[in-house]
Formats: sequence, structure tokens, C-alpha cells
Amino acid sequence: VNEERTITWNMVPLRRDVGGTEQLKFQVHGSGGLGDRIIIGSCGVDVYVPPARRAEFICDVQTQSVAFDPASGRYIPDPFRVTATVTNTGVAAGIGLQAEIELASGLFLAPGQNPVQLLPDTLWPSQKSAPLTWEVRPIARDAGATLPVSVTFTDRLGAATSCESQVYIPRVPDPGLTLSCATELDSLTVDKNRGEYEQSTFEVRAYVGNMSGQSIYNVRVSAISMHADLTVVPPVEKPVAQRLDDGVPPFEVTWDVTAQPRRQSGCIDVLFLVSGEDEQGNPVPTRECRICIYVPEVGLPVLDCRDAVTDVTDPAGTGGDQLIAYDESIGDYEGEPSAYGDYTVFTLRVNVHNTGDALARRVRAVILPPPSLTLDENEDALKWVEPLDLQAGTGTGQVEWKIRPIAVPDDREVCICVVITAENSEPLSCCYCLTLGAAHRVVSLSMPDDIVGSYGDKLIVPVQIGETLGRDIFAYRLTVRHDPDLVRFVDATSTGTLTGRGWNGVKAEVLAEAGSAIPNLVRVEDYTTGSALSTSRTGALVFLRFEVVHNPASILAGDYVAQAPLEFLTDLTETENGRSLQSSVNSMKDDEISDIALLTQNGTVTVAGDCLLPLSSSTRLEGNKPNPFNPSTVITYELGEETDYVLQLFDPLGRMVRVIEEGHKSAGRYEVVLDMGDLPSGVYLYRLETPSAADSRRMVLSR
Repeated sequence: VNEERTITWNMVPLRRDVGGTEQLKFQVHGSGGLGDRIIIGSCGVDVYVPPARRAEFICDVQTQSVAFDPASGRYIPDPFRVTATVTNTGVAAGIGLQAEIELASGLFLAPGQNPVQLLPDTLWPSQKSAPLTWEVRPIARDAGATLPVSVTFTDRLGAATSCESQVYIPRVPDPGLTLSCATELDSLTVDKNRGEYEQSTFEVRAYVGNMSGQSIYNVRVSAISMHADLTVVPPVEKPVAQRLDDGVPPFEVTWDVTAQPRRQSGCIDVLFLVSGEDEQGNPVPTRECRICIYVPEVGLPVLDCRDAVTDVTDPAGTGGDQLIAYDESIGDYEGEPSAYGDYTVFTLRVNVHNTGDALARRVRAVILPPPSLTLDENEDALKWVEPLDLQAGTGTGQVEWKIRPIAVPDDREVCICVVITAENSEPLSCCYCLTLGAAHRVVSLSMPDDIVGSYGDKLIVPVQIGETLGRDIFAYRLTVRHDPDLVRFVDATSTGTLTGRGWNGVKAEVLAEAGSAIPNLVRVEDYTTGSALSTSRTGALVFLRFEVVHNPASILAGDYVAQAPLEFLTDLTETENGRSLQSSVNSMKDDEISDIALLTQNGTVTVAGDCLLPLSSSTRLEGNKPNPFNPSTVITYELGEETDYVLQLFDPLGRMVRVIEEGHKSAGRYEVVLDMGDLPSGVYLYRLETPSAADSRRMVLSR
């Protein structure tokens, strides 16, 4: 909360002849808050890009002449040199220039050469670059031919120029190194059910011999795929022999090659090159061999996610009314009860179809709910479609989420978007729009009906607040009536409550109702200027503390044990100055009525004199309230006799976390407020133990 991060990008403008304004759009995706809700934020910034002056280029390429030396049986020079220069004839600087050489079949770069070279400096107008050079090797030919060598210069803004030179490669008379090649498969077959080739990995072979009349040394052969969709398993270059004598049977060299699924059918060449050296270490003419392998397109899956239903708007899958209505009888939207809280959820079920020509592999979906909908507890936004792979043409899968509606004050169209992806397909987004019915904004408040004490006891009364999700509670003003003959108000605190952090601090005053000689009303209020209370969790809003003042003279008195209500008063006029006091939330004035209604449940206090408590004679531990909770809860327990006792908190492994309370007390019913704001979420155990009894219960801290 309140943390900022800065992300930077380096942007490169594309060259333009006319100035103009472009908008950079930024979008951030994240998840957090209640239900790990997906959050998307976006913004834009305008950038003016002025017109740019153009850099223009001309280039020149020169090649060395190549001859064949019959005496040595090799080309001279081998390799030969290609030199290129570029001149800037434009009116703007040439920035980020690079040069790329392109060779015709029958020529290849010498080992260690890179086809792309960068010009290290900016090329200013009228300036000529330093020469760039490449070492190129010719492949032995059966007939002489003139082959093109071209170089293309391109700057950072895309301005480019190409130039070309010709080099004559003479014939190499036989004999010499011999090379032939073969392949296990010359055409691949598609298995559409699997979305891949029936056999994607196969073998190619080269056969290397020597008919030169002399020994050739350090003989090597390479297999080079001419397209990225067909990969030669390394090493690409393999040794044939340190010494290959004349007339020996050809050596066989093999490689495995693997075809990747293609989107366009075609023939892919595999080029084989064999090279060696004479006795003096000079290169002998290189030979080449090519094979063509037909690799058909596998095809692509085509996903369709428009088929979606909910169990509320369209339970039969026949159209439905597309309305999620608010049910007044249950105080929530129509749907099924959630397994994780006192609220309803509905199920969105998306059917994913594959109408394409290939298997859709590992299909998954991510849901992007709008702000007025949130995923149920423990629901993941990202899910795998079932089944994981969808067959070509007819494959169908399904994915579903349980979604909780958040109360809205008026009918509202909400659109849920789902993004479907597969390993071998482009993402597909589908959105489903529903109408979320208007809900009365209600917040429930309650006090326990089992507050018990004896004369002099301090009683802690939690004012419990129900779910506030979608209500955004930022203030409250409440009036509580009590019987001043039984209890006296002491103070109020927000420590350990849902408003204990980030709120201003509870204020309380005692008032007298008309007809009461002594104060019998408590007015409590608090507010926050920070984050409003908006959560599915229930818990204490504020704790009220009373002291028992009821103490009849005789235990035999008929009113020795007395009981009186603790009542919420929604509308009251103060006796002393006539103020109108409304009990409300999100109102900043005493007499202001909020647009959020209060659903109240009064409490009860039972008290007795100082030598008797109106309690059972058994020792027992009750369930904590609320449960689950965050961050505090109230534990109630009874002691059947005056005794030593200890109340302890344990983690799920049985390790003691802390002693909640211990000591020696008389028989009676007691309460303790447990604040677990410093502990992580999870399941905990609490245990009451006396010399004669023990009892344990489970509680859930859920943040």
C-alpha cells in the first residue's frame, strides 16, 4: 500500500518525413486484495515525433579473383577476400549502420566469419566508411561459373542500400575429394491427432571419398540445414579422417535432424560440405552435396471460447435471462452457498472448442473479472482446461470458476473476460456480459446474547460487524442502550478489531435517555481517512467495556440473578439538548441518515451478586466468535469449580504458540479477547486445561 515502482523503457522513434504526435499506451496487470482479484490499470502519454532528415547511402563491393592451381590441386586464394565500403550521400548522419553479406550457392564463409558486421562510428554526410572484409571459400565446381556476392548496408532508421560484385569460380578437374549424400526420409507425414509429425527426427548421411591420387589430411564434413524448421543435432561439423588415402572406400557420416511443426509446406535443403588439406596444410577444394526434404505444414488449432453459461443466468444452457438477481429473502445474490463463508457464488462454465487442423496442446485459461465480481476463496484465476489437449476439428474442453457478486446500488452490466491459450496457438479473448441486479446496501451489527458476570466484573462486549465488501465503510456512529442498574459503561476500544489500524480512534460518551435519571446510553464513533473497510471477513468493529454494579443484599433475593438487553438504538433524541442521534455508517453528522441500512441484533447481559454466578457447574470450552476471524476473536469458557486453569494457543503441529490466559478463578463463565494480528493465517488450536478437565477447539485466522 502506498508503494511506488518506476519502470523505464528506451524508445527508438522510426524515421518519418512529416512530424506528428503518437501516443504511448501503458497497461499494468496484477492481482491482490480480497480474493486475489485481477487488477488492470492503463494510462497514455503523447509524444511528438518531428520529421527527420534522411541519410542516403551508396556502397561498393570488391572481390579477389580466384584461380585453380593444377599443380597443388586447389583454388588460389582459398579463402578469397570480399571488401565493402559505404558512403553517406544524404543530409543526415548515418547511425547504427550494419552490413550483411549474402553469398550465392557455391560460396560459403570461412570458419569464424560473421555475415553481419557493425560500423563502429557514426557516418556523417559525405563521409566514406572504413573497409569491411569477409573471408569467403569457394566450393569445387564441375563447370566454371560467375557467382554474385552482395552486401546490404542498413542504418538504425531503416535506410538501406545494396551493392553487388561478381566472382568467377573456375572448374576443378576430377579427381579429388568425393561427396554424396542421402536421407532416411525425403518427405514427412503429419499426425493430426497429435498435432505433430509421425516421425519428426530422422537420419541424414554423407559419404566421403578420395580420388585425388594423393593423401588428404584433416578431412571434415558438415551438414547445414537451410531453414530453422529443420534442425541438425550438433555437432554440425564432424571429422572424417586425420588422413584419407587415395582410393579407400567412402566413409559414412550420419546426423540426426529434427523437424519443427511448420505453418507452410515446402522443401527444406540440407547442405553437406566436405573439406581437407594437402600435405603442406593448404586447403583442397571443398565439395558440396544437397538433399531436399519435403516438410508439410502441420496446421494450427483454432480455438473458440464463445460458448459459456452460468448456473444462475442459464442453468439449462438454453439462453437464460442473463440477470444475476438480488434475493431479498437471503440478503444476497442468487446462487449457491460458498464453502468458505456466509455468502453466495455462481459458477461460470466456459466450453472451449478446437475447430482447427491440429491438436491444441496444453490449453489453459485465465479469467479477468470486473471490479463488481470477485473469485471465490481459493479459486485460481489461471486454470488448465479439461482435458488438457483438444483434438483437431472436434475437440472440446471445459473450465469453470466460482464467482462472487459484490453488491451494487443499481442494475449494472458486467463483462467477464477469459483469455484462452495453447502451446501452439495464439491467445484468444472472449468476454461474457451479464446484468448484476441492484442490491440494497446493508451492514449487519450484532452483540452477543451470552455476556455473563458478577458484581465488580468488567465485561467486554464486542460489537460485531458483518460483511462489508462493496460497502466501503469509512465511519460509524452508534448508540447502545443498557440497564444502568445492572452495568455501568467504562470505556470503548478498537484495539484488536477490524478498525484497530488506520482509523482515527474510537470516541465514546455516556448519555441519559428521557425518563432515566442516570446515564443509560453509550454513543461511540470512529472514522478513517485511509482505506475504507471493505472485506468479506466478519469481526469486531469496537469493544465496549461495562462494569457489573448489580449486587443485591441477599442471595435469596428474587432479583439476585438479573438479565437485561443491550440494544442498538437507530434513532434517538437526546434529552439534554435535543440532538437527533442516528445510528449509522458512513455519516459524518449525528442526524445524517446513511444510504447503507443497518441490520442489528441486540445482545443480552446476565449478572449476579458477588457470591454467585449464573453459570453451569461443568468446565467446558466454547467455540470462538467469530470464526474464521481477522485479526481478533473472543474465546468463551466455563469453569465448573474454583480452580487453577491455563488457556493456551497451539499451531497445527501441536507446538505451543503462547499462553492466552492462566491463573486461579472461581466457578463461572468467562471471556477473553485474543488478538492474533502478529501471526500468519492458518488453522490454530486453543486448549483449556484444569487439574480435573481439559478441552480443545479449532480456530481459523484468515486474512
